[in-house]
Amino acid sequence: MAFLLSFHLNLELVGLWLGNGFGLLLIGLSELYVIYTADWNKIIEAARLRNGDGDAEENIGEDDTDAIEGARESY
Repeated sequence: MAFLLSFHLNLELVGLWLGNGFGLLLIGLSELYVIYTADWNKIIEAARLRNGDGDAEENIGEDDTDAIEGARESY
């Protein structure tokens, strides 16, 4: 996009900036779409199963304060 704007449309440096800005905007909007359409409960369940927490449903809502404190003490 930046190449097209700067060299083919003769916008030079302004075209480079506009092309890069438009590209970043497009990437940001794409990431927002992925974030808002993701099934977060499914992602959390898969992460818990991957981490060896056993059945993800039985771990939902448990207090993890002891695990966090234990991790802090290990540093």
